This record gives sequence, C-alpha cells and structure tokens, in this order.
Amino acid sequence: MKFKEFKRRLDIEEQYLKSWIYGTWSWNKNGSVDVLGHVYLQPIFKFDTLPFKFNKVTGDFNCACNGLKTLKNCPEEICKDFYCSNNLLKNLKYSPKIVNGNYNCMGNIASFSEEDVKEICKVNGHINTCY
Repeated sequence: MKFKEFKRRLDIEEQYLKSWIYGTWSWNKNGSVDVLGHVYLQPIFKFDTLPFKFNKVTGDFNCACNGLKTLKNCPEEICKDFYCSNNLLKNLKYSPKIVNGNYNCMGNIASFSEEDVKEICKVNGHINTCY
C-alpha cells in the first residue's frame, strides 16, 4: 500500500472514531483501540461486523441497531453497560469477557438466555435478554 493510500485510510478511521467515541482513545501495538469514555455506533452505518478491534472501554459500549451479524472486534472489557440489541446476531461468540454494568442483547435473530450470556461473559450488572 502506498503512503498516500495508507494515510487516507488512517484519516477515514480517525473520522469514524471521532464520530463514535465520547472521550479519548489510543491505539495499542496489536491494532486494537482502548477508549477512555463511551462508544456509540450510530445505526446509520450498518456493519456486518465492527470495523475496529476494541480492547477496553471505560464507559458504555453501544452497538445496538447496526445490523451486526457477529460481535467480532467487540471490546474484551467494558467498564459500564454493553448494548448489542436489535442486530442480526445468531450467537454471542466474540462477546466481551467482562461487562461491569448491564448486558443488553434482546431483539436479535436468536433469543438468548441469561445463562447463554453468563457462559461467555462475567456480568456485574443486570442481563437483559427480552423486552
């Protein structure tokens, strides 16, 4: 990849992150993103999967209503609430490992139980699997 193309790609990535993150972020050596604050992916983008690998988010992480088919690239740890409701998820593979707030996964293709969530994630708040 030529330098100009690489720089353009970085500029586009920075624009996405600026529109999604309420706080600050830093890139890790492995290419993942740590966020000091909240992440809110606006539903206007409609991704099958998250376009960035998130690592740790100190606030909420909201990827609801985005048409996601997988949770690949979700943060490993979320210090507040996690929202993945109203997507096209058939399973919770790649779910965060730790959510210190509430875990919200209702309204997907598959119906998940509280036990399904507990098998893959340590949740310190409430687990919301249905309306």
